[in-house]
Amino acid sequence: MTTNSEYSIITNNLTIGYSQKNIKNELLSNLNLNAKPGSLIALIGENGSGKSTLLKTILRLHNPISGKISLFDKSLNSYSLNSLAKIISYVSTEIISVQNLTVFNLVALGRFPYTNWLGKLNKEDKAIVNNSLEQVGMIKHINKNVNEISDGERQRVLIARTLAQNTPITILDEPTSFLDMPNKFEIIHLLNQLAKEKSKTIIFSTHDLNIAIQEADILWLINEKKIIKGTSEDLILNGEFSKIFEKSKLDFNIETGEFGITRNLTKSITLKGKGASYLWTYKALKRFGIKINPNKKNGISVIIREKNSKTYWELQGTGETKIVNSIQKLIEALNLITYFD
Repeated sequence: MTTNSEYSIITNNLTIGYSQKNIKNELLSNLNLNAKPGSLIALIGENGSGKSTLLKTILRLHNPISGKISLFDKSLNSYSLNSLAKIISYVSTEIISVQNLTVFNLVALGRFPYTNWLGKLNKEDKAIVNNSLEQVGMIKHINKNVNEISDGERQRVLIARTLAQNTPITILDEPTSFLDMPNKFEIIHLLNQLAKEKSKTIIFSTHDLNIAIQEADILWLINEKKIIKGTSEDLILNGEFSKIFEKSKLDFNIETGEFGITRNLTKSITLKGKGASYLWTYKALKRFGIKINPNKKNGISVIIREKNSKTYWELQGTGETKIVNSIQKLIEALNLITYFD
């Protein structure tokens, strides 16, 4: 689709939710959002906060309570079903499991808005299917049954299907669910590349916060029935990102960009060192309830030293200096200390 519109998606005072026995239950209200071509947007929020409902409302699979949605300056409701299928594509969380469905045939389903009522593919359609599989690195599996490939490979095939559908907007609901860590990063990085290279607007919901921070251009953060939007860096620096964890036991370290459970740090020491050895020592000490106090002048201290490409830890302040050659042994030595000044 060729368009001169600056925004691919605009919502005006959108309120979403569901109705039960004529009672309206609002999940998110007065949403004024926009999305541009060439951007990857991560939608983040707790379970039940309205992520899937928002995505389905943009897809016109769910009616809004109030407000409007426009796609390329045209009201969402003004599109015919066939026209809408050429504008927006969708990958759900459901695992595809169909007997005798090949990878090629699954991707070919993306051509349905362009074929006749028989769904017969012409030469151009087949070339588009092949090219879509090539782009996601799955062309070598083209003749395999969908049930014969891994979850990560199946997710790539579903993305290929959206490429074959050739829509400027793609929406994915939890695309990294059930995937191992390498596949999670690879899938979201692939979406980032496709957004940039194909000038697409791609929106995905996720619980994988680290991946969203690293790969998404824009975050839509759901908090208290509102959505705060911006780059991950801006939302982190202005404190909005931390607000979503205020009612949980999860802690976000703004200096390191790390997530962790809020811990009761009952002991305090000084730690001296640098680089990776310092970082991983710090992590281990925190996990075992030990706080690093850089301003502490007396008491227990640990100095990380490097010699002959080896690392060792020097424990001081116990009456005698103790040297250990692993973090595990350092923790064991610290656990034997009964008094921390």
